[in-house]
Amino acid sequence: PHVLSETPAEYGTRLARQFPSLSGEIEGIVGAFNLVVYGEAVLDDEQMNPAKLSWRSLRSPRYWPSRLKSWFLQPSS
Repeated sequence: PHVLSETPAEYGTRLARQFPSLSGEIEGIVGAFNLVVYGEAVLDDEQMNPAKLSWRSLRSPRYWPSRLKSWFLQPSS
């Protein structure tokens, strides 16, 4: 889960370490988020489509087992 003190980039880095096969998708989503929120940019379709595809990949049932595993096998803080 997201830690309240984490920036989007820190959270993305942590997720990318946990799910290396999805690191490109995670970086793309974080990059788009940073452009919109911090850069106050409005993304056009050409910029938004890769982020949407990345989000779709992340939500794929193919990755559910590893996501569930990460939820239940988290190190205690």
